Amino acid sequence: MAPILRLAASVAALADDLNFALIDAAARPATGFDLAPVLMADVSNYTTPLALAGTSIRAPLDCNGQDTYLGQQIFTDGPFSLARCAAACTAQRAWEAEHYNKKPCRFFNTYMLFQVTIAEDIEDTFSLPVGQTCSLYSETWDTSFGTDQGQWRGGVQFYIGSSFVASFAPDPSSGECPATTATPEVTTTPTPTPTPSPSPSGLTTMTVTTTTTAIL
Repeated sequence: MAPILRLAASVAALADDLNFALIDAAARPATGFDLAPVLMADVSNYTTPLALAGTSIRAPLDCNGQDTYLGQQIFTDGPFSLARCAAACTAQRAWEAEHYNKKPCRFFNTYMLFQVTIAEDIEDTFSLPVGQTCSLYSETWDTSFGTDQGQWRGGVQFYIGSSFVASFAPDPSSGECPATTATPEVTTTPTPTPTPSPSPSGLTTMTVTTTTTAIL
């Protein structure tokens, strides 16, 4: 899919993702994320962001059995911006290069984390944004690994929205095992052994063929 079409699909998915209840604004604490648009800012050196449908990445171990998860940051002030997470990934790469140079950030998943809140005074429930979460990884994971739909903590539900992924374009490095090609089986045919012929005297001799070249 062309980058422009992928971006359009991402924006369309975002429109379906934003889930704010229409209630009296006074009943909902003000946050910097309320109905804030996603900033599709320039994320230089990163691939075109792809949208996940209300999920986040749940990455398995890579081909070498290593965990690729590098940690996460959460921003509690808005507005939501993909460039923010791209900057966090780039900063981790710089730090890693100075210290260990083993697991640089190559992929990020950023999303809004929402909390379902019960407003007892109006006998209704609504969603409050907790913040923009930015999860960093040392390997790129396909969108098929976007299977985390949120969780319950102590009876409180948290869910995910506005989820996007992008890779560091110059060094994406997938954590999935490359497809292996079966090595064709090689069959060798043994060289036949010359058959000895009996001599008139009853002794067994080998038949040898010689070629004589005349020198003129």
